[in-house]
Amino acid sequence: MKVLRNNLLAGFIICLMFASIIGSTLISYKAEKRLPTGKSIQQGQVTLTVGGTTPVTETTTTGGGGGGGVAVEETPSESNLDFSLENTYTITPSLGTLINVIFSEDIQYTFDVVELTDNKITFKIQGNQYTITISEIGYFDLDSDGNDDLKITYDGKYLTLASLYLPEKENLPPKLTIHKIVSEIPVISGTGGLFNYIILIALIIITFFILIYQHHKFASFEKKYKLVKKGKSLANKKTFDKNTMLIDKLNGQKEVLKKAYLEKHISKKAYDVSINRIEFALREIKRK
Repeated sequence: MKVLRNNLLAGFIICLMFASIIGSTLISYKAEKRLPTGKSIQQGQVTLTVGGTTPVTETTTTGGGGGGGVAVEETPSESNLDFSLENTYTITPSLGTLINVIFSEDIQYTFDVVELTDNKITFKIQGNQYTITISEIGYFDLDSDGNDDLKITYDGKYLTLASLYLPEKENLPPKLTIHKIVSEIPVISGTGGLFNYIILIALIIITFFILIYQHHKFASFEKKYKLVKKGKSLANKKTFDKNTMLIDKLNGQKEVLKKAYLEKHISKKAYDVSINRIEFALREIKRK
């Protein structure tokens, strides 16, 4: 029964490991599909100025989902985002990009990208610098009235800006509030994610072989233990059988002595001495 129970336990652990591998793969696949692509199903106008040339107004329609807003696939040196036309825009920023955030003819803000990496983006607005990382959501209160006017997220490639509230025309430094992004599901993407996934699979395989080795080692130990226990049991049985034979023999001698004494073949003294010796021998056997 123990061997069967151990085999069932090992099989259950193996099934759990395979389920974890399959589950991780499905989670990664679904997470990849849910990642923002920086594209949108909306349509709007984005004014681009490239290399100091005359601004050109383009109507951009893109497919896909996740990023939200109007997507700009180009890398312009200046982007004009008119929030009187659309609520959300997604652009591909580059170092030095000027992002003109337009709420109306009188209310406009310029975001100058002064630092850009795969993990964070830094803007310069009215002489002040603000940094948002890929694990954060930035909320800008542009007129310092206590209401968040603009929401900004950055995923390492695409920058998404969403209008939340119409700011007043105030020449005050914007206030930035940072909210940390809490991931709902693990995402394995990119070269680093693939490397981590390979490490995970390698650890699962190593754990699998360690469990198999421990299982066989325990089974071997259990087999040896049973053999030793069986040997001790046989030895004890032999000793018990031998002692039983001696006890029966001594009890038989007692009966013979008793019969001889009753028939007057031996004296009382001889009978008592012999009986005492037999009783002593019986006590010694039983003590063992």
